[in-house]
Amino acid sequence: MIYRLSILLGLAAAFLLPLGCSTQPAPGSIHGHITLTKGWKPVVYILQPPSLSAVATSFQATVLDSVVLDASGQFTWSPATGTILPDLLLLAVQPAGSAYPNALDVESPAQANYMPIRYDSQRSMHFTAQIDHFQRSFDNPNATADNLLLLKLKQLHQQAWQQENPLLTAPPTEQNLMEQAEALTRFRQPLIQFADTTTAFLPAMVALRWVSPSGDYERVPEVLATQCQRWRTTTSHPWAQALCTWADEANLPVLVGRPIPNFEMPMLAGDTLLLHSLLGKKLTILDIWAAWCGPCRVENRNILAPLWQEHAANGLQIIGYSIDGDRPYWERAIVKDQATWPQASHLQGDEAPFFTALRIATIPANYLLDANGTIIAKNLHGAALTQFVQAYLSQH
Repeated sequence: MIYRLSILLGLAAAFLLPLGCSTQPAPGSIHGHITLTKGWKPVVYILQPPSLSAVATSFQATVLDSVVLDASGQFTWSPATGTILPDLLLLAVQPAGSAYPNALDVESPAQANYMPIRYDSQRSMHFTAQIDHFQRSFDNPNATADNLLLLKLKQLHQQAWQQENPLLTAPPTEQNLMEQAEALTRFRQPLIQFADTTTAFLPAMVALRWVSPSGDYERVPEVLATQCQRWRTTTSHPWAQALCTWADEANLPVLVGRPIPNFEMPMLAGDTLLLHSLLGKKLTILDIWAAWCGPCRVENRNILAPLWQEHAANGLQIIGYSIDGDRPYWERAIVKDQATWPQASHLQGDEAPFFTALRIATIPANYLLDANGTIIAKNLHGAALTQFVQAYLSQH
């Protein structure tokens, strides 16, 4: 009986095992099934971002190889024998009319035609995607730990874009400009949170680049400083050095947690005062504006004037610093907006020295300062600014 059972088990095992050579994917190979759509090249391009900036910048990645999909959208790719590949690759597809294999759609995450992956020469990888929504549909459920993190990040990227897309892609107007800025902040927040909490360097760097594919971190310089601090001593990856070059505080806008420069402020009345002498007992809003800036004027009338009227006696100070160059125009705007809080300007336009000292290029901008002049928050506008002021004053 035992003998007969052994024969049956042996026959069953024979039917389960493949005949001939093994069909197991080779280590380091990449396999995919891509749903094809007219108007797209049936080709996958394997790209290498040679620098941190190239992770989410069009035309900067190096083309390592390409592979043609079969009629069903299947493909298998293996590197040439002896090839040493970098740890981060970009898989990309291109529209039929594209002449550039390394063109990346970085403007709209919903239409992004590329996906970052962590390459592992010891393991094969299999993914599925739709060619016309490549990043959005990309899936690799049996991935390595870093690739699972990249999938999670991709999902955050796509969800945040879907939620904020209507505002972010609307034509900018004087009425919606501040709303667009707030939508951009909301879009960035889950990406920044991911970068700040993940324990994996490369997924953190992809998140950092998706925060601003254009490389403009003026409104969120703290994320650069935080990331540099996290990785400068914990990884030997060459991108960590590039990151810390970006995060040099000498080149960044003044960070939250730092003191505001105690600059000489030429006041509307004609005298010159040190900024720190103007600080409020509890909280100061340092508002950077201009008479020609429509959203700044709206903020003056609808947000700052009511806050000043309600809380000036409760320890709130507002200091306006204008980058105007025309004194009469500046003065008329102050009167019209009822911006009766302390006002200062060098009347040198964009060349204003305090504007330069803050290392910013965009207005409206503001800094929330405690009683000692330390920056506790910045670039809060509209209802968010009102809520912050009310909550802070109620607690101090």
